Amino acid sequence: MSSQSEHKDAVWSFLRMALSADASVGQSYFPTTQAGFDAQLQALLYDDIAREKGVSAEDIEKFASLVSRVEASDSHRNYALLNIITACAEPFFLEQITAEEAAELIDAEVSTYLSELK
Repeated sequence: MSSQSEHKDAVWSFLRMALSADASVGQSYFPTTQAGFDAQLQALLYDDIAREKGVSAEDIEKFASLVSRVEASDSHRNYALLNIITACAEPFFLEQITAEEAAELIDAEVSTYLSELK
């Protein structure tokens, strides 16, 4: 926020909301806080669509473990990774592959991408 902003209260209000643990629970994007991420994962355990798709508690735990091992990267890499994940997840959402197959595909593609960066 600019020190010369005329709307500092509104900016602070927005930042508090955006960074709160429950701001993104139930949304289709990654939360901005660890607490929000944890809450979103817990919500998946009770999500009817996730159950219908065969997403298990073990799948959620594996995903959380994968995310916990991710290290910060340059912003241009984030877009590349997002594109890889989106492309690999699409067949799952089109019901062409299972969640496990999508996770394996993402893992393989991301590993290849990261190894090519070295």
